Amino acid sequence: MKEPSFVFIGHTVHKILLLLDSPNKQLQAEDMDLLTGVKLVHSATECVCQLRCDTVLTELWNAAMSNNATPPPINRRRTMNRNLEDYVVASTVGQSNTND
Repeated sequence: MKEPSFVFIGHTVHKILLLLDSPNKQLQAEDMDLLTGVKLVHSATECVCQLRCDTVLTELWNAAMSNNATPPPINRRRTMNRNLEDYVVASTVGQSNTND
């Protein structure tokens, strides 16, 4: 998930979903008529098509690369349910795969 292409795709999808959030909410309204809905879909399509230019792609790429330096989150320590402590195996059993 730290690959530059994956981060770039994530930023691009996020930008597209932000653009489509408002039209999505408006299209789900009960008082939406067909003509307004068609105009709204056409407008949303135009907004997404405007993302296909070098300047926007460069901005998205730079944003993806600037966030690449953030450290990964620290995982929480696993805790065992006290009611199940007699039934949980917390270590591996069997042969070890070490070559001596």
